[in-house]
Amino acid sequence: NNPELVDAQLPIGIVEYYASLSPSLIRWGVKLMGMEVNREAALFKIEKAAAQGEYSSTEAQKIFVYISLWIEGNPEPALTYSRNLKENFPKNYFFGILFLECLIQAGNYREAEIMFGTLEDELKFLTPIQKDWYFSYYRYEMALFHFIHSDDDKSLLYLEEAINRYHAELDIVLGNALLLKGMIHDRMGNRDEAKQAITVCMSFNNKS
Repeated sequence: NNPELVDAQLPIGIVEYYASLSPSLIRWGVKLMGMEVNREAALFKIEKAAAQGEYSSTEAQKIFVYISLWIEGNPEPALTYSRNLKENFPKNYFFGILFLECLIQAGNYREAEIMFGTLEDELKFLTPIQKDWYFSYYRYEMALFHFIHSDDDKSLLYLEEAINRYHAELDIVLGNALLLKGMIHDRMGNRDEAKQAITVCMSFNNKS
């Protein structure tokens, strides 16, 4: 009832952000509810909840990092929040993955290498179900790191592992892995393989 409450900014921001990426009918419906349909304003609300929320801060930080990394492609504002999540929840492997990707995308390669070692050790202590979820995430990050450092052959090996053993619920990392595979093949001049990987990636239609 009181949207000025900081914690209320999270659900409002999520609805408004989703609406900003949606067809006109959904945007119209959100406007009828008295909400904005503005991408930047929605992100501001989510980040406000992340920074100041009493009850919603952790969830808001996770969502803000997720959006910044995998939809907006802007790791810098997410780096502080992903670091906070990893430090405050050191046993949460997914938060470690988010932090690692922030480091890679932001160009903090030395710290990323240290984080790789940490996650490699932590992977051994996950439950079998968690390993099924997160193995591919971890392999994708290794592929991304080697791609940035122009080691395409090694990157492709990690991508094949990530794609072939993918069991996670979120398909956004799988989509990113297929896109990266397509980019590598394109860089290597393998246009047919590139088109095939990118076509499958585009079929997910997950806004990433």
